[in-house]
Amino acid sequence: MVEDGCEHKGRIPRRFVHKFPSAFSTNEMNSCAESRGVYYDVLLKVAQSGYLPALRALFALRDFDGAAAEAHSYCVDEIGKFVSARQISEAQGSFSSAYRGSVKPSKSSGVRRGKRTDFSQVLAKASACARLVDENTSGSMLVARVPTGQKPFQLKGVEYFAITGEKDGDYLIEDAVGNQGYVAKDFVETVPKPTTESAMLLPLMGLHYLRVVKGTQSEHDSPDTRRLMLSLDLTGQSGAEHARNLERMLDHDDARSLLLKEFSPARVKAVRAMLLQGRAENDKAELIRKYPLIFRGDAPPKSAAKKKS
Repeated sequence: MVEDGCEHKGRIPRRFVHKFPSAFSTNEMNSCAESRGVYYDVLLKVAQSGYLPALRALFALRDFDGAAAEAHSYCVDEIGKFVSARQISEAQGSFSSAYRGSVKPSKSSGVRRGKRTDFSQVLAKASACARLVDENTSGSMLVARVPTGQKPFQLKGVEYFAITGEKDGDYLIEDAVGNQGYVAKDFVETVPKPTTESAMLLPLMGLHYLRVVKGTQSEHDSPDTRRLMLSLDLTGQSGAEHARNLERMLDHDDARSLLLKEFSPARVKAVRAMLLQGRAENDKAELIRKYPLIFRGDAPPKSAAKKKS
């Protein structure tokens, strides 16, 4: 007997199931986040690098319950120690002023030195993607063997990273925030190399996209899951899939209300651009008629009236 994060219950033959003993013994924050398709510690790590989509996703998860809400509030407040005030302001600009959380950008906010690595370039030269064999979502491994001039760093459970080389039986790896180091092959499990930027960035950010989609389409969906879906930046070929998933979610009145009330005009504009991506002209016109409040001011031009002879 099984139950998922959307409260669906059923029976699955044991031969189809791979158990993760530690994954369900984590603290309240992790289990709450996992049910929404978020590997929270990975998302937090990437957000602390100043990566804008991860910052937006972190700020979107506002209304956790109980101890999880307290832990999330603390993590968000701590962001100012790692990320510049400009980056915080840009990420929070996606939300309406009434929605924005308690983070108060200050001139003393830390600024990451150097330009953040474009991970698409890292993957282009990588032989494979990988993650740790230990899939404990609340666990991590210290990578102490690093190239000269770099500092040791933590790899989180279920975090994706790139394999960029080999040396003395170890993998040379690089994570989403530009850390490089050596990890023993026995600790690493390779995973299929993503083919699009979207498919690549979501697991690196700590987001299980299909689980997020499932949450937004469930009868027991959470406003947090819908906020997360609306805050995601997706590009490339996967954008069309995201557009279809957004449309299915926006068929619910409460999802449209959430978008219009809690997100900034710039974010609403980004969502409607996503909805129109790759659509035929007739489909675009139909979407504009279907969601008049979202596409306010974007009505298709009326055909010119015929001149009287």
